[in-house]
Amino acid sequence: MAIMIVVVLVAFFDGDEETSASGTTFVVKRGNLPITVVAGGAAESLEPNHFKCEVKSRTKILEIVEEGYRVTKEDIENKKVLVELDPSELEDRIRDQETQYQQAKANYAKAEQDYEIQEEENESDIKTAERQVKFKGMDLQKYLGDVLANQLMAELAKRRAIEKAGEEAKDKAALAKEAERMAEEKKSAFEAAKAEQQRKVA
Repeated sequence: MAIMIVVVLVAFFDGDEETSASGTTFVVKRGNLPITVVAGGAAESLEPNHFKCEVKSRTKILEIVEEGYRVTKEDIENKKVLVELDPSELEDRIRDQETQYQQAKANYAKAEQDYEIQEEENESDIKTAERQVKFKGMDLQKYLGDVLANQLMAELAKRRAIEKAGEEAKDKAALAKEAERMAEEKKSAFEAAKAEQQRKVA
């Protein structure tokens, strides 16, 4: 009985060895087990940069580099244009401001000329009035009376009116000069805006 059991076990193990010997074998060795996980997602820049046009108007883009273009050091050295904007609207505004500036400048020159003419006329009228007052004073010494006194008061009133006219002409010249200053400021502002636009395009 014991002999039969041994024979059966030997036959059983001999059969397993033949079965395992006929399969695929692998060499086992120590190492890292790489694990690859495939998953979907969205990539986002760690330090994003946002670019926007600072020109306060609707601006047409004439030319722009293709999306994803990589700017190289050579592009920077050659001042490669990445975006070219339509400057026609800004140029029209500059021309309008230039026209207003020239008009203000012409108005100032005319006001200044009118002021000089008026000033000369006022000085002449004042001198004439002073001579007349002097003569009237001499007459007053000879002929005292209400009529002559009234004439003297009228001459003094005329002189005050002439002086007032001179002050008004001076005020007009000052206003014209202020208009020229404002026009100069507007011109400088638009020239600065144009230069800034050209700098951004470059």
